[in-house]
Amino acid sequence: MQIAWKAVILSALLTGVVAIDIQYCSSAESVCKDITFQSTDAICYGLDPSIGAIDTVIGLTAGVAYTVFTGAACTGDASEVFGAGVTTLADPFLGNVLSVSVGVSTAPEVPEVPATEGPEPEQPVPEVLEPGPEEPQPQEPEPSKWTALGCFTDFAGARTLPAGSHYSPTLTIEQCQNFCDASDFGFAGVEFGSECWCDHSIKFPSVQANSTSDCGVPCGGNTNQTCGGTSFINIFSSGKPLPTTPDVVVDPKSKTEWKYSGCFTDNSLGVRTLPLRLQPITGGVTPQACAETCAAIDQTIAGVEFGEECWCGTEIYASAAHVDDVQCATACKSNPAFFCGNNNRLNIYEVVIKVGPVPEPEGPAPEEPGVPNESGF
Repeated sequence: MQIAWKAVILSALLTGVVAIDIQYCSSAESVCKDITFQSTDAICYGLDPSIGAIDTVIGLTAGVAYTVFTGAACTGDASEVFGAGVTTLADPFLGNVLSVSVGVSTAPEVPEVPATEGPEPEQPVPEVLEPGPEEPQPQEPEPSKWTALGCFTDFAGARTLPAGSHYSPTLTIEQCQNFCDASDFGFAGVEFGSECWCDHSIKFPSVQANSTSDCGVPCGGNTNQTCGGTSFINIFSSGKPLPTTPDVVVDPKSKTEWKYSGCFTDNSLGVRTLPLRLQPITGGVTPQACAETCAAIDQTIAGVEFGEECWCGTEIYASAAHVDDVQCATACKSNPAFFCGNNNRLNIYEVVIKVGPVPEPEGPAPEEPGVPNESGF
């Protein structure tokens, strides 16, 4: 019976694990038959090419010859044996070369040996082996410190988590969380299957989506996970403390106390809420640093904006509106422990009192009335 064979290495990992798809078909029966795979240590691995199943064969080495066969050694069927001929197959992924002995031959018939009379030979006593050491049990993975917050809206012109980003066609949720954690961000978000976004807080105007199905795009690196959607982002929190807005800051040089007035709009009608922008500021912008800088030029109002801008003035422009603090949710770039406004949003501080000592008057003290002088008058 003529048998056609086909052997293709599908993958060869660096660990030495090789998957081989080996098919042979009977020209007489026009069907593919099951075969086995035997390596040099005589371990057989079953393959079923008739239904496309591929087994992973462990322990193969590049450049070593192996035999593909059916026969009594594995199946008890000695009618067909593969053994003759050598074909070298190249791994299309890693370029490794594996020599595989394949071919067609017919197994010789083995004559029956007549039984001999006499006492039966003694059977060898099987050796009792002591049980070996128990294999170590796999360790349970540590619970993730990240908590899923749900599906949120996201907009190209006003990102929900804009401070850091990463793109990967094989993105997973864990990969994004690790990326954000490495830069000390407390929030991580995955979007559209391959986008990772990070920040210290969730930005306005993002809100929670009406349905979790809006974040139903599978992650590129794990289709069992969902990685957001189009203009929707799955957000996770690591539990890091949120930035804060100090109620009061004090300029140590002028002894001036500045009180927080709230979050205000900026650039309304094309006019700035506070007219003077001061830059650069040594050490970066924070509410404290901005107030000190404005105090140095005799300004009484200080505003921090968009994470890194400091604005000063003596009055708030009339078109500016007082809005909810949630709209001023961008952390200061130089110190993410504090909020520094947002895009066209200012955290504003105003002078309320000078807390320094009252200066002594210059010149001699005035004489008290009714006290006679040395002459008695």
